[in-house]
Amino acid sequence: MEPTRIASLPLNTISNIIPLKLKDDKFLVWKTLITTLFRKFQVQNYLDGSSCPVKFISRVFENRNIVNPLFTEREQEDSIILLWIQSAISDSVIGYVAGASTSHELWSNIERRFSKVSTTHAIQLRTRLQTIKQGTNSVSTLLADLKKIEDELVAASSPIFDTEMVVIILSALSNDYASFSTSIRIRNPPVSSTELHNLLISGELVVNQQIATKKIENEAKAFAAMIFSSSYSSNYS
Repeated sequence: MEPTRIASLPLNTISNIIPLKLKDDKFLVWKTLITTLFRKFQVQNYLDGSSCPVKFISRVFENRNIVNPLFTEREQEDSIILLWIQSAISDSVIGYVAGASTSHELWSNIERRFSKVSTTHAIQLRTRLQTIKQGTNSVSTLLADLKKIEDELVAASSPIFDTEMVVIILSALSNDYASFSTSIRIRNPPVSSTELHNLLISGELVVNQQIATKKIENEAKAFAAMIFSSSYSSNYS
């Protein structure tokens, strides 16, 4: 690789390419962004420490302290990559990975620290996804909340199977959708989460009308009961 290729990317442009700085809860999204940059400039061998030229070509060169030009070139390029990574790390976590002298060392430190954090974050997201309920929210709001968590799990490299997502959606619905949920559960072939989403959006108006009708009927019954009770009391007073 030509040394000017890596040096051609000014350090102050990194924030435009990678707008998200590394934080405890954003590792996998950040990693996706920065590894795209690494692939663009083909620097993976710097990060894994492979293909590093020897510092001295021979013992004679070592005795004379004549450094291999390829080694010097790689050191210079590695320093640039090291600065790339450091510039994309937030102040809140830089202390945990400080002290690395090569891009390989820094990258290894980051992966060791944040891979465990990401696993914990994925578990927390799955727990939220499985416990969320519709409550008094609309179906649209519920589906949006579930989709947001689902997308976060994809970003955390822990995607939900589509069949699992269908079960989660049905379990989150309020009792007003009990008959709808039953019909979906016994449906053959099973619906996909996308189909279920469309069915719920189109069926929400129907369910809301049923709820409104039931409310009117209950109010009418309550009013009739009140009239009957008042009439009964008048007749026997």
